[in-house]
Amino acid sequence: MANLKSSIKDIRRTVLADTVRVTIELDSEVPFHDERLENPSRVFVDLPMTRAAPGLLDRTLRFEGDADLVRQVRVGRHPNSTTRVVLD
Repeated sequence: MANLKSSIKDIRRTVLADTVRVTIELDSEVPFHDERLENPSRVFVDLPMTRAAPGLLDRTLRFEGDADLVRQVRVGRHPNSTTRVVLD
């Protein structure tokens, strides 16, 4: 079972009245690790035993035209079959 991977199907950002919601859609539930870092301010989520859909792999999703907190989402590979999603 350890070789089974979950897939990241989509990443969506929704601007709401007083917050920004980022949804990471997977095809199955996975444990995750998240941290907040400073200089520059960002949050990352590590998703072990996952792979991103081809359209998301090693990609930066940029959001322009508004002044909210999440301006881009970066998706990258990390060691041990982990996908890292960074919210800048």
